[in-house]
Amino acid sequence: MISLVYLGLLASILSLQTFAISVTHQIKLGEIDYFLPSDPAWSLSAWSYDQTKSKDEYLPLTVVQTNETRVSADVIKIAFERYNRTDDVWSSLFTEALYVEYTGNDTPEVDENFVKNVDAETVLLSSHFTNSKAHCNSTVPEGPYFLNTYTGRVHAAYRLYADTHQAFIQSSYQSPTGTHHPLSAGISAAGSLTIAVPSKLYTPRTPEKPLGGVRLAVKDLYDLDGLTTSFGNSALFSLSSPATTTAAAVSALISAGAVVVGKNKLSEFAFAGGSQMDHIDYLLPFNPRGDGYNSPGSSSGGSAASVAAYDWLDLSIGSDTGGSIRGPAAQNGVFGNRPSQDAVDLTGAGVLSKSMDTAGLFARDPELWSVANRVLYAKTSRTYTALPTKLYTSELFSGLSQQPLIETFNKFIEAASNLLNATAEDVSLDALWAASPPASLTNTSIANITTELYSNLTQYEQWIHTGRPFLTRYAAANNGELPWVTPSTLDGWMNANATMDAATNARALAIKKAAAQWSEETFLRRSNESCSDGLFIYPYYPLFQFKPFISPQDSNPSILQLGAALEEAMTAAAACAPKNSTAAGVAPEQQEEIPVSTQRFASIAGLPDYVLTLASYNGPETFSNKSMTTQDIPYGIGIVAARGCDFVILDVVEKLTEMGVVRSVKAGSKIA
Repeated sequence: MISLVYLGLLASILSLQTFAISVTHQIKLGEIDYFLPSDPAWSLSAWSYDQTKSKDEYLPLTVVQTNETRVSADVIKIAFERYNRTDDVWSSLFTEALYVEYTGNDTPEVDENFVKNVDAETVLLSSHFTNSKAHCNSTVPEGPYFLNTYTGRVHAAYRLYADTHQAFIQSSYQSPTGTHHPLSAGISAAGSLTIAVPSKLYTPRTPEKPLGGVRLAVKDLYDLDGLTTSFGNSALFSLSSPATTTAAAVSALISAGAVVVGKNKLSEFAFAGGSQMDHIDYLLPFNPRGDGYNSPGSSSGGSAASVAAYDWLDLSIGSDTGGSIRGPAAQNGVFGNRPSQDAVDLTGAGVLSKSMDTAGLFARDPELWSVANRVLYAKTSRTYTALPTKLYTSELFSGLSQQPLIETFNKFIEAASNLLNATAEDVSLDALWAASPPASLTNTSIANITTELYSNLTQYEQWIHTGRPFLTRYAAANNGELPWVTPSTLDGWMNANATMDAATNARALAIKKAAAQWSEETFLRRSNESCSDGLFIYPYYPLFQFKPFISPQDSNPSILQLGAALEEAMTAAAACAPKNSTAAGVAPEQQEEIPVSTQRFASIAGLPDYVLTLASYNGPETFSNKSMTTQDIPYGIGIVAARGCDFVILDVVEKLTEMGVVRSVKAGSKIA
């Protein structure tokens, strides 16, 4: 027996006289809850209620495809075993009814005792069989379904899961027409959304559909036809209407077979940080690694956490401007990337920086990650005939004392060196720039240029494309009142409004162009043979960022006020200090400049930067204030190439995966 819940039925009955009814269902089969969309996936012709002994309105049914001309119970058994291995939606409880779909070119038949041996109460055959009665007039996908015994309509089965790590902001399901609908189903979970996932059997992976059956989550700054985009801010959500088109980047993945199951949380406007105080409207997701109370990072923290937490989710699409995919990928122990600038059409995506925004992907499986990236960037790939012959590293072992990390990095560098037939060479971006800077930037360090450019471009470009239009619309609709915006984000917008204009933005873009040209001429050069003459590898060390810590000083308004007061006091003290000394006790010439961030420079120069999780570390430094024990914290490396050479990095990742150096990671608290 199955338990049936009618969702939204009362509202439909009350509005019956004036509105069309759309009724979805939730069914409990055994201990598992399933969602049934209102529209059937397919229907049986010549169906009558007396063709089944079931007295339930909905009958669990399995479709099996076969090209065997003589169909036996063994054929069905083998199919069921495959379903059980490859699909989490199907179970043996769906064998109450069976529909056999013949896919060959002859006239098939079934064994004499077929019905008895398959142990199904109701057996239906496709029209190819001479003794077929009720059948579908077109080929139907394999997998689990629910048959309406009154109408002969057959509905897809979506298994329901709880978003226990609170990584999603909207749950939805995707119709065959490409429209996305809010999910009208729910299971018991405290403070969590319910996510519905379709059977992987419905859309197998093929050369034409390389992402067939892949379940995809979408960062909620990409539009989905039928859903409202929040951009991480509740005021913007309330002010907006459902999108009528789907963002180009997401559409490319859907066209390749991916199925969207919901939208992920993000840091507000992709600009706020990864701390508790940066997530007021929608709370910070839980990073599943370690003790479960580390920050997932920003701004694609929800996207990374969902892939790291749930084995029922395969892929998520995020955005990266200055590290919003790469940082969360490393913190959540998955694979993630920033592609070359302009590698993908960003139509339908919210704007942080028009000149630096990109779309990238998170995955646990490097093979799937590579396939999906090739789909997403297919229109921008460059041709090449060989792999790069140079390997540059960025002081991987500087200050390292943890032997497990040293061994892991050494193993990776050795494997990459053998693959490329190259000797690894330590390279400092800061030293390269200092030795040969662009002619127009001789008096400024690469670190200062990168920091200032990133700040100016993000503040001004988001203010112009997002902030100003949003605040204007909201004030007009709310009697001049302004909405809640995270203070650090609002401060950036106000700074742009007060100090920047089109002319200052043009100057910043000119400097950005000069930095990108310098990179191509001095750092990673383009090559006709290998696309990029070399690859640059840098480390992502284990990062312990305890989620309950209130906030870093640069985003908490209270801490900011204290910091400003402290700075004012230090300035006053310095004014009273003897000449040639400092109040801090450190002479200015002795203070070392912080090295340039490879992440941020890749953003400025438009370079592809791909993050690989390699292992996890458990040591005294990872002691948890939650569990009161040490915990496993993931770490890995980033690989950078010349602009436009994403597929070269993917080739290297694929080969290192074949060699066993790069491995898939598991969902949950530990990567392996």
